[in-house]
Amino acid sequence: MAMRIWHAQLRESGIHVGIMAPGAVVTDMLASTSFDLDTALTKSESVGALIGLIDALDAERSGRYFRYDGSEAPW
Repeated sequence: MAMRIWHAQLRESGIHVGIMAPGAVVTDMLASTSFDLDTALTKSESVGALIGLIDALDAERSGRYFRYDGSEAPW
């Protein structure tokens, strides 16, 4: 909800906001679960994907929720 409020308040200023999910990332915490680590992203892969999403964030994409792969998540 906060992201939608910020989007509404800041869009006239040209500031874009969005929520981005980093995906399942190989970490000690994830390794301690039964999650299949072969399907998880490395930290570098996740960060690289998020940087790409941030670079692509514009007025049209502002106020939305994206997964690390660029697909839009339902809100």
